[in-house]
Amino acid sequence: MESDCSVPSGLDVEWATTQVEGVMVINVYKLHSTRLYKDSIRNFDSPCIYTGDFNCHSTTWGYCSTNSDGAVVEDWASATAIQLLYNPKQPDSFHSGRCNTTTNPHLAFANLYGPSSHCIILDHFPK
Repeated sequence: MESDCSVPSGLDVEWATTQVEGVMVINVYKLHSTRLYKDSIRNFDSPCIYTGDFNCHSTTWGYCSTNSDGAVVEDWASATAIQLLYNPKQPDSFHSGRCNTTTNPHLAFANLYGPSSHCIILDHFPK
């Protein structure tokens, strides 16, 4: 099992990686006060799973609106053929006592089959 912790130079996105039985698992953390850019998220070859606190909003994962960071994550996921693991029937993962809101800043994406696959990971979840 190999591991790596990195902070890209000039960016405030942190990640830790480990490889488990040939699958790269990447834990991502973006500070709430920083912005994401198209090259903020490091790309790993499949099979891989990204999980963590992306601190961004998108209607794709249950927010009322999409902010610029959410749009960057959506574009990254689309460009890398990685699938969001999200079930809208599950409760939100974070409650802010200060704002009295619940949200889903903790996300998971997976590409276990490579870019040529047409498998949608959430196909088996009822809507």
